[in-house]
Amino acid sequence: METTQRWLRGLAVFVPFGAALLGLRYLLGTWLVLHPRIALGALVTGVAGATAAALLVRRHRRRRMTRAVEGAGWSPIDPRTRAWPWQGLQQGRAVVETAWTRKVDGLPIAAGRVRFSGAAFAGAVRDREGWAIFVVLKLPRPAPSMAWRLPFQYVGDSPRLHRPELRWATLHGEIPPWTVLGDELFIVEPSHRWITPADLAAVLHHTLHVLALLNLDP
Repeated sequence: METTQRWLRGLAVFVPFGAALLGLRYLLGTWLVLHPRIALGALVTGVAGATAAALLVRRHRRRRMTRAVEGAGWSPIDPRTRAWPWQGLQQGRAVVETAWTRKVDGLPIAAGRVRFSGAAFAGAVRDREGWAIFVVLKLPRPAPSMAWRLPFQYVGDSPRLHRPELRWATLHGEIPPWTVLGDELFIVEPSHRWITPADLAAVLHHTLHVLALLNLDP
């Protein structure tokens, strides 16, 4: 009995509310038919306003990201002023949006945010498109070309690829896919959010770990 009463009380609230919504929808539809120009203008204005708001939010988040990263000791660079090591591997598209640089243990480091599509990194990431954080480390001296690719493939014939420490770290997920080309080691890790100093520090840690595992550090 009590359950029936609760159900009836709920119905008593829902029916008038639903009727009001249907009436509003009817009136709005009638108004749109009678005033199509005004309706179109309102639609265009709404879309333009939403687009402008989204751009402002994006600009604000990018500025906040830039301030945080530069506050952590990174210096901004123009990504168009240098070549990136994955450009020779590309079977897709990769565009560096933002980049910074610093030195760690005397080694020059470039890092930033890149947008990619297709096989832009030759199997270094699973995603077919999206955003990623990258770190490019300048090696003390050139090394043989080599890499680790997904799902579990070593590329190259360097004896360094057979180091037990490297194999163990790979098997236990301690390091992501990496690439050595000439005098550069780079890692790209997908990230669908704005970069924080902690994000850059994490990818940099992976890069320095690979450097040590390959015994390429100074």
